[in-house]
Amino acid sequence: MLTDNEIRGIAEDSLQFKAFAQTLEEIITTSETPITLGVYGAWGAGKTSLMRMTQDN
Repeated sequence: MLTDNEIRGIAEDSLQFKAFAQTLEEIITTSETPITLGVYGAWGAGKTSLMRMTQDN
């Protein structure tokens, strides 16, 4: 059962966002120019979880 709490790290990846988090982390760390990224989704879609997993990666 999924809870309404954000995922705190990649080890808790119950939403299967690992590949997205790794790709996002790669884009952020290898970009040669300043970039702005937007993460959009409905309430409860996992935006905070994705960002936490990106930090944990």
